[in-house]
Amino acid sequence: MKRMSTIFALAASAILLASCAEPQPGSSAELGSSAELSIPAELRAIMEANRAIALPPMHPDFDEIASGLLTPNLDSETDDRNRAFLRAGGWPRQPGANINNDLDRAFSAEDAASETLLLFDLLRYGYAGYQYFGGDEVFIPMHDSILERLALAGDEFTLRSYLHDFLEPALRSAIADNHFWINDAIMGPPQYAMHMSCEYVLRREAGSREGFALYVDGAAHRLVGATLRDGTPAQAVVPTSTREGEFAHAFGLFARAGDPDAREIVALLECARTGERHSRAVALAKLAGYSPQSHPGIETREEGGVPMVVSRHFGGGGHHGMRRLAFQMSGAEMREEPLVIIDVRGNEGGSLNMVGAWIDHFFPESPNRELSFVTYLLTTSTMLEMRMFPRFHPNQFSRIDTPPGNGEGAANENIVIVLTDNDVFSAGEYFVGLLRQFENVIVVGANTHGAFVTSRLARTRLPYSGFVVGLSSALNLRPDLSQFEGVGFLPDLWVPPGESLERVLAFIERYGLNSAR
Repeated sequence: MKRMSTIFALAASAILLASCAEPQPGSSAELGSSAELSIPAELRAIMEANRAIALPPMHPDFDEIASGLLTPNLDSETDDRNRAFLRAGGWPRQPGANINNDLDRAFSAEDAASETLLLFDLLRYGYAGYQYFGGDEVFIPMHDSILERLALAGDEFTLRSYLHDFLEPALRSAIADNHFWINDAIMGPPQYAMHMSCEYVLRREAGSREGFALYVDGAAHRLVGATLRDGTPAQAVVPTSTREGEFAHAFGLFARAGDPDAREIVALLECARTGERHSRAVALAKLAGYSPQSHPGIETREEGGVPMVVSRHFGGGGHHGMRRLAFQMSGAEMREEPLVIIDVRGNEGGSLNMVGAWIDHFFPESPNRELSFVTYLLTTSTMLEMRMFPRFHPNQFSRIDTPPGNGEGAANENIVIVLTDNDVFSAGEYFVGLLRQFENVIVVGANTHGAFVTSRLARTRLPYSGFVVGLSSALNLRPDLSQFEGVGFLPDLWVPPGESLERVLAFIERYGLNSAR
């Protein structure tokens, strides 16, 4: 099957569904009466639109397409060989751990050919993304091409050449998976990122559902339009919360990271006093990940009188067991709170079961857990090595997660504010996806990394090169088959992640969201 082509939807481009006139800064009406202190109507519309994107309906041909992505013709003899190899390879903990740094060591073409054969066996029978990224049609020619090139390389070359000149370019040409890696080379796709300017605050023009007003050099202007640097029209206005906690808008773009067109937009402005029009170049900066001074792992605390759960990873076991249990039980505690902040900035992932347990405690009448993804276990080799599932008969696979519901999510009276950034990864994104199913959830910060096309990672070491390999046994599909890898979940409020907690606390105060406490 040819590599699946996918698309993503930019939430901010279609969510300006409801709004009201915004008062000018400093006016007596700016904060409104106590009866008006609540989540702004336009922000609620944005939340619902993003929620619909996170909980899409099933593609009409989903089952037929998914069946073509399952590992074909599992052979018990090959599977047993792969499983024995995985057992012998050890268990490096993460990418970068115990990697082979002796890349200048000589490596024979004969050993490289033997290892290439084994690696592609592992891909075919042990990697959940094999069919998704093209199957035999892509990987057999790739394998043959590597062997042909190795035969021409001479008797000896280096490990560095084998990794960077042979394996990495070939595999990267087909695989776009942040959970697949060899030694220090992660085969992730091109990354998308949010680019934003905090220089100008845009507010709705009085009486307008579409127009924006802003102050430039102290004078009031209206926004006529925006373009990229080459003159291409751009949807370049995004929802944000100011440092003072005001719901407003800013200039911003969602684009491939490193794209020079995302570094600047040109705003066409009209002076409110004179009617004169002119252009203004607005520099945009990528919303970077959050780098906390401390790395608590998992903790609960209060910030500004608001209960808060902080999780930088979802690891468990060993001396982390008590923290893991405390995190899971905090779901039940937070369920009783009318307002909760959940900070998953920089969350590197971990246990999906740990995430599900928190949701079960937070919402005892648990809704469908799999509204954002449908998961398949595709192979026996990696499943067995992870010691998580019983042995499957060859040629079997399992759809372990129930299919999505109607995309409506779940009712929820609590206000839950989730802080995210571009370093939220894997199980951290699964958590964000589960939280998205609830009403009254506001996601603040930057888009998550986009690392969930495969999961349930096994790790091993190749026998001749010593390279560490990570490959997954589960394939996670979006119900509408849209792209997630490299894109992630977008927030409702675009905010620099390093400032998101402070801005959220100001937002809570400004709109009286903690008045029920």
